[in-house]
Amino acid sequence: MDFNVWLTFTIATFLICFSPGPNMLHMMKSGAHYGMKRTLYSMLGCFLAVSILIGTSIAGIGALLLTSPPAV
Repeated sequence: MDFNVWLTFTIATFLICFSPGPNMLHMMKSGAHYGMKRTLYSMLGCFLAVSILIGTSIAGIGALLLTSPPAV
């Protein structure tokens, strides 16, 4: 996969994931109920989950492009 395509995909995915949505609502709720220190663990968990999803998406798109020559 071309580096520019990968970089564009990664940036777009991070922007979509960090826009207000379920993860942000979860962080606000955790922060209000449990405080900042315990919310950091929730933030780390959400970040790791998003990172795993991005990694598997990139691997899947790369495999798809490799098996489909007309898509390149």
